Amino acid sequence: MFLLIPLYFFLGQTLPTVLFHGLGDSCSWSMIKSFFSDINSDCIEIGSGPSSSILWGFLDQAKDACIKVQEKYAGQTINVVGLSQGALIGRYIITDCDLKGGRVSKYLSIGGPQMGVSVIPHCNSYLCWPLNKVVDSLVYTDYVQQHIGPAGYFRNHEDLDSYLKYNHFLPDLNNERNPECSRKQKFSMLDQVMLVKFLQDEMVLPKESAFFESVDPETDKVIPLVESEFYIQDYIGVKQLDQQGKIKFIEIDDSHLKWTDEITKNIFIPFLV
Repeated sequence: MFLLIPLYFFLGQTLPTVLFHGLGDSCSWSMIKSFFSDINSDCIEIGSGPSSSILWGFLDQAKDACIKVQEKYAGQTINVVGLSQGALIGRYIITDCDLKGGRVSKYLSIGGPQMGVSVIPHCNSYLCWPLNKVVDSLVYTDYVQQHIGPAGYFRNHEDLDSYLKYNHFLPDLNNERNPECSRKQKFSMLDQVMLVKFLQDEMVLPKESAFFESVDPETDKVIPLVESEFYIQDYIGVKQLDQQGKIKFIEIDDSHLKWTDEITKNIFIPFLV
């Protein structure tokens, strides 16, 4: 595959790859710029970067990303890569952003909290202090949903009723609330999906969320994907893509967003080209 990559570049056949960074990061800081510098990639900055990724409501972040992608890639076929919460922004681009005749071909989610998190993630930036002030009793208030980014994908399995009723972002993206047929249709039209889970993930809890798995409210145990209602009822088309052999499930035995150049060269780049 290494020998094929330069040939793709030479022929100009690689699709534009749109990148979205994670919580507390920015396009100027993020490692994704260097990791994907050898392909036709473009990191889309949301708002002002680190502060916006934390202190903007997640739906507002997604809408801002959509506008910027539309401005640059309307009518084109692109690939999407998302790190951590950036993977949810990427999925919004696939299913909820009008690309004006364009579409997304391949979707790479690296440590993405696809079924949300049961604990508000921490981060090392000084900008993250407001997250420590958020408690379960406040996370589904309109104010917190509008001003704390990770609140938009906080999925309290012990109070799914509140999650479904008051969360501004993830229940819609996952078609858990008032299913939208066009969302499933668009996701099902992807050519390939790669989902990456970090086995020692300390940020995305449960780590299995990266594979669209969630916690059973009755047992407090993670439900295997194929046994979940999300999969069985095929809310967004994951089952369809999986049965078509279009989803690759990748496990990396390291902590959150820790991977090597070799993984990029051997797994990520070949997938995207």
